[in-house]
Amino acid sequence: MTNKLATAGRRQAYQVVARQALVVLVAVIIITAGWGWQAGFSALMGAIICVLPNLIFARIAFSQAGARAARQVVYGFYKGEAAKLGLTILLFVIVLKWAPIHVGALFAAYGVGIVAQWLAPVLIQRK
Repeated sequence: MTNKLATAGRRQAYQVVARQALVVLVAVIIITAGWGWQAGFSALMGAIICVLPNLIFARIAFSQAGARAARQVVYGFYKGEAAKLGLTILLFVIVLKWAPIHVGALFAAYGVGIVAQWLAPVLIQRK
């Protein structure tokens, strides 16, 4: 039973991340078409910074499920959120320090990804 619950939760979390990635990919294409390759590359970096930590979070947070594993579920969410926050900070530091980027495009794509993350559960639930 625990595996079925964990699998269902993980599947739904992956759906949220997939929709977020799709929305951010569209934003990257629009930014590239409007402002050129450097802005597009920067937007792609912002998209990766937004989507990759969420994917890691989904993997860690939904590894356990069920009433018997309540402590592990809570611990998994804390551990997943810590990994997500740490990876986000690390990726921002790496990109801002070493990549030739357009800061506006980077944060625009990251912001689009955050908004998509917030809206994805609502859009999935309406189906």
